[in-house]
Amino acid sequence: THTHTNPRARTHTRTHTYTRLPCRRAVAAFSTMSDFGVSATFLREFVANPAFAQEWQWCMRQSTNNVKEFIVMPQTQSKLCSMVQWVQDERADHEQLIGKATVFVSHAWSYDFMDVVDVLLEHADNNTDKPIFFWFDVFSVNQHKGANRSSDWWRTTFRQMIEDIGEVLLV
Repeated sequence: THTHTNPRARTHTRTHTYTRLPCRRAVAAFSTMSDFGVSATFLREFVANPAFAQEWQWCMRQSTNNVKEFIVMPQTQSKLCSMVQWVQDERADHEQLIGKATVFVSHAWSYDFMDVVDVLLEHADNNTDKPIFFWFDVFSVNQHKGANRSSDWWRTTFRQMIEDIGEVLLV
């Protein structure tokens, strides 16, 4: 378990505790979900994007669910796709922003979005020996399609995906 105090806190200092959990083994590839994630560069650009700076800054200081509803879904509405897919389709420089996920992010949708991002950026900054791409569901999952899955799907496909990624960051 790692604990840190957020030096970029806006009006207060919050202490984040997160745990890196190694996955037991890699398994066969999965086909029902994207195995792509976002880089620290993407996260930094996303939160600093001038298009969102004024209108949506209030949202980024709220829950991850609000970011999904008010930023991610409108941004990807024209293609009805995930943010990861949208970036791959729309950005020539997508290879530095999007890649095969190396860290699965476990978080609560009610958490303050910027607190989650701060933990992810700190993790990336402390692990510069390899490229890191975060499987962060707000960006990696198509938010326009229903997430209703059977319990069997969660026990098999989703679990396999996490094992394939190889590392879990519990925020």
